[in-house]
Amino acid sequence: MLKLARKILLFLGLNLILLVVILGFMNRQVEKHDFNNWTTESNLLHIPADKNFDLLILGTSHARSMARARNHLRMEQILDRDIINLSQGLGGGGLLNQFAFLKYFYKQGNTADTIIYFIDPFVFYNPYFDSKDELYVYEPARFGFFSVLLNLGFDPGVIYTYLYSKFTERWLGHHPFSWKSESSQIENINAVSVFKRYNVVYPNDLDEEVFRDKSALFERITAYIDKKLEHKLVFIVPPSLIEWPGHDNMISLLKEIKIQYGIPYYDFSNSMKELKYYKDHDHLNTKGVEYFTRKYLKPLFEEPAKTPPHNHQ
Repeated sequence: MLKLARKILLFLGLNLILLVVILGFMNRQVEKHDFNNWTTESNLLHIPADKNFDLLILGTSHARSMARARNHLRMEQILDRDIINLSQGLGGGGLLNQFAFLKYFYKQGNTADTIIYFIDPFVFYNPYFDSKDELYVYEPARFGFFSVLLNLGFDPGVIYTYLYSKFTERWLGHHPFSWKSESSQIENINAVSVFKRYNVVYPNDLDEEVFRDKSALFERITAYIDKKLEHKLVFIVPPSLIEWPGHDNMISLLKEIKIQYGIPYYDFSNSMKELKYYKDHDHLNTKGVEYFTRKYLKPLFEEPAKTPPHNHQ
């Protein structure tokens, strides 16, 4: 019986070694390409090790649009700062998702002088952003990230798909984007499109139980960052042509966070209503990113007398 057990353990061990070797090979096939923050939706493909950044950005697709199409480079030039953007689009960007990338960022020995978290009301009401099976299909297999996912209690389906996806043609076909600018512009406000957008990001409407759970997680993330005293954290509500439900509840939460931790927030949700700055109802195009960065972000890094007009605390 003992001999059989040894054979089984040996068999399992050899298969585990083979799996790790294959994962390493599959990773290298993708990572041989030159990825950076503006040529991939992945984060692990461009997160370095032991590096300090002037600014780290977190958030949903509203923040990710600021990296896409070389907008990342435009922001760095306007702000004169070295930036890393860990926000997530494509239906990701949930609070737990961002916590995972942030933890891995620090796990790699990196630091950031300032963290700007672009926060949207719908992340407090959508329970699915962090539980989509395909959440990490464009992320390379990393033991350190795998351990972060386990530690944060991600759904088994998310973790399984994260690993399984590395053996697919979809992963092997991942190449850097050559997208250089987002010049498309929305022509009018379409009520039907807005309603469809609501249904996507608010699948359970304004579920107060989900809001309470997400609020607790949000405070946990805030406390985690606040412990790293060398970092400055700022919350920003990004501009949009859409009036998001639950906005007032989120602002009340941000006010509580301000009282408890002294962390400021800036509400820019109604700051830009010109159609020329948007590619759709809630995502900025390149012209919008440049304008927003110059008018609203840059003054935040300057003396208080130059802070832009906005609702802030």
